[in-house]
Amino acid sequence: MENQKAVKMSYIVNTVLLTFVLGLAGFFYLCKAESLVVFSIPTICVYLINYLFIKLKKLNLFVWLTYFWITLYMSYTTVALGFDMGFHLYSLSLILVLFCTDYMAYKLSGGATRAVLISCGIALIYMCSTAVAVWNGPIYKTPKIYSNIMLVLNAGVVFTFIIIYAKILINMIIKSESELTRIAHYDKLTNLYNRHFMMDALKEESELEGSWIALLDIDDFKNINDTYGHNAGDYVLVHLAEMLKSVCEKCTVSRWGGEEFLVLCKDKSVESSIMEKLRSEICKEPFSFEGTDIKVSMTIGVSVYDNGRSADKWIQSADQKLYAGKNSGKNVVVY
Repeated sequence: MENQKAVKMSYIVNTVLLTFVLGLAGFFYLCKAESLVVFSIPTICVYLINYLFIKLKKLNLFVWLTYFWITLYMSYTTVALGFDMGFHLYSLSLILVLFCTDYMAYKLSGGATRAVLISCGIALIYMCSTAVAVWNGPIYKTPKIYSNIMLVLNAGVVFTFIIIYAKILINMIIKSESELTRIAHYDKLTNLYNRHFMMDALKEESELEGSWIALLDIDDFKNINDTYGHNAGDYVLVHLAEMLKSVCEKCTVSRWGGEEFLVLCKDKSVESSIMEKLRSEICKEPFSFEGTDIKVSMTIGVSVYDNGRSADKWIQSADQKLYAGKNSGKNVVVY
């Protein structure tokens, strides 16, 4: 999906650049800048070739050729028409686009485009071409109105590119941060919260008054894995996770580790007796994996929050009740 977006974006950028170059060719003709009109011909060919690179998904070739030609184009137009036209401004947007592309390349393939080194090269070329234009004056003399219009147009295009690519870069970073947060807080198999997230939730003492937790453990889970295979064990875990989210919809549900789950309820309208309802429904639930019925039950230890009790002590209290239930025959809820 990310590669498809990159290809689509490349088509759009290349089309915009080609359209702009065609328009500039007409402007150069109006300015009687013959060499720039001639230079527009290979420039147009470059952007036509880019369509082939994009179609073949050779995005690296598209990026490198585009960067090289824009730098060359910017330098020559600055020298030919002068500093006042604003063609030198493209180097500023090019550097931002370069770093954006560098991040995109890392996300898509783990590679990099050496953005810092290339940016230094672009900056050096920018300073040299600008110095020549200022020192020697433009090769082609144009009316002041032309330079004013082109300066405004070039500045507008450059700012548009800067805004668009800055937005793209920020969106990509936000998406990456969100994905990292999701990975850090969620269990990959069950899509429940993980132990790390739950420990943070259990330490929010200002919100825990009247709360309760339940520690749940699947009875004889090792036998399920040994008898039916680990895929069956994963199926049981996922199915139980769905049941937990359904029955405990107003609670925070996590996979505590292995075959253990931890439920935190801060909602005073939800009684801990729903754990008995859950235990009963699990016993009645038809766990069927590849045509084989699997008998599943859970033992549950419930503990109410006491002011001043640490998260570790609270969990230890629920754990003691859980194992009391295990020692008394399993498939029970101990309050």
